[in-house]
Amino acid sequence: MGKRSVAFFVSTKNVSHADLSNPLEGNPGIGATQYLFVLIASELKKRFKHKYDILFITDSPCLLPTNLEVLYASDIYDAIDRYQTDLLIIRTPESPAVYEYINKSGRRIITWSHNRIWYRTASMIADCNNIVRNVCVGYKQALEMFGHEVMKKTVVIHNPVPQIHLVERDLEQPIVTYMGHLDKPRGFHFLASQWKQILNSVPNAQLHVIGAANLYDRSLELGRLGVASKSYEKRFLRYIVDDKDVLLPSVFFHGIMGQEKISILRNTMVGVVNPVGYEALPTSILEMAACGIPVVSINKYGQSEVVLHNSTGLLFNRKRDFAEYIITLLKNKELNRELGDNAEKFVSQNFNLDKILAMWSKELDSCIMASVSSEDSLMLVYGNKKSYMRKGMFWFKSYVRDLKHFVKASRK
Repeated sequence: MGKRSVAFFVSTKNVSHADLSNPLEGNPGIGATQYLFVLIASELKKRFKHKYDILFITDSPCLLPTNLEVLYASDIYDAIDRYQTDLLIIRTPESPAVYEYINKSGRRIITWSHNRIWYRTASMIADCNNIVRNVCVGYKQALEMFGHEVMKKTVVIHNPVPQIHLVERDLEQPIVTYMGHLDKPRGFHFLASQWKQILNSVPNAQLHVIGAANLYDRSLELGRLGVASKSYEKRFLRYIVDDKDVLLPSVFFHGIMGQEKISILRNTMVGVVNPVGYEALPTSILEMAACGIPVVSINKYGQSEVVLHNSTGLLFNRKRDFAEYIITLLKNKELNRELGDNAEKFVSQNFNLDKILAMWSKELDSCIMASVSSEDSLMLVYGNKKSYMRKGMFWFKSYVRDLKHFVKASRK
């Protein structure tokens, strides 16, 4: 059998400014989805060129790896029509029109799900005959769909972390670093609300904030700090300003950063990533852990998949424990170093690029050989644990979640 053609399609309209020419150096300060599409496509091309012709299809010019064959399409419909390949990998769509188009196209499609999969989307994936595989990035994300037919097509391939070369952390300065998108669902306001309590216990602590609300839309109007919308800045600033409405001298906002953030991570004692909301698989935690930084976050969602409590970081169930966990890691350097070392080993063993690429190659081969249900599909792996009560709860929770999602979207 000769080489098979595999195409990746993702929009790069909002990241045309970014330098993605060397993704092995890490995310240059864009959304994880576009970065990972480029990284996986580029590295599959390098390491499996004897098996696949890898094409990268996008809708806007940007700086991409020179080893990629880059093609252009105006949108997902154009990408499906214009370039005939054995497989096409796309970000999981939410529009019913796209699924109808895929069904008529005859193309073999892999959906790569980087976000929570809503019930309606799960049903469209399951019902679309030309979607041969649904790749989730985390087990917690995938098992939210437990009992749904989409599980027959679903496998989990974690997001990788390229090897980060970092000198030993400096634990002399008690620095807490938050990394992530600055909007309400990512929960920076909760950390801000706890900051003065942390300062009471560790007066010389510093809070460094990496990220901004315009990560996905550079035209977004920002507040006075230039890192979040006016309304969200107003929400969290009240916690971290003094009586004269001046930002506390212990708080530093850095905005969107690429690999220059390493200089901050090198001096970070405690990492914080989304302590309140949903994450499928938070790559920011993986980046911090790869640098040997213990992370404090909520004991839910994808956060609990990449932070092992009391082993690689600390996960809280009660809100009142959040600040105490941070304080503990700032004061106890021996525990901090132990958890940080464990975190680095955990990421190296479970999220290394070689391992993830091998899993991608296995799934590509399976899909090319016309196997609709992978031998490692989640339905087969977890099918023996099925219960009607749990299945019923999935349908009910999914319906309520989708209804809230629809109502919220209709109000915008």
